[in-house]
Amino acid sequence: MTQTKIITAIYTKISSTPNLPQKVYENVPTDASGEYLEIFLMPLPNQAQTFNGGELKSGLVQINVVVPTKTGTITATEVVDLLLETFKNGTKITEHLKVSKPSYASNGITDELRYIIPVTIQYQNMSA
Repeated sequence: MTQTKIITAIYTKISSTPNLPQKVYENVPTDASGEYLEIFLMPLPNQAQTFNGGELKSGLVQINVVVPTKTGTITATEVVDLLLETFKNGTKITEHLKVSKPSYASNGITDELRYIIPVTIQYQNMSA
């Protein structure tokens, strides 16, 4: 799979997951406020070759669950739980792309306007 196909497949999976707030993708203008997701893809160096000579591609998807400050953590953790359920270890994103390790949430971060819980998903393509 090319990197473009991987990104498209992951974005499609996120976009088709019901009950998620507005999504903000890298390098796309937005006026998002309130509750939303910030989505970043971070490809990792190719790690190995398949038997047919192709390279296995893997990487991380970082999804920041964002809610306004001073609104509590319940809404944010409900979204985190939904993401962790959607992207469980072994979940097939497409026929050739899967979640390759358990997804996890990090500690919440607060700035002046936002409370953010980062969720990390590791993926790997399964074919050349």
